[in-house]
Amino acid sequence: MLWLADTDALVDSLALTDAEADSLELTDAEVLWLADTDAEADSLELTEAEANWLADTDAEAD
Repeated sequence: MLWLADTDALVDSLALTDAEADSLELTDAEVLWLADTDAEADSLELTEAEANWLADTDAEAD
């Protein structure tokens, strides 16, 4: 149950409603990645465009 609670907290940290998260049909790994990216962007004080560019670059590298 703790893992489920953690996942819910991560979705909440993305400011997604439960319906939005469900409609995106994200895997648990994607939710974790998005939460990590959101937290990193906040800690670096990146603009949304910069965060998106970094996410695109990271995806291309993978």
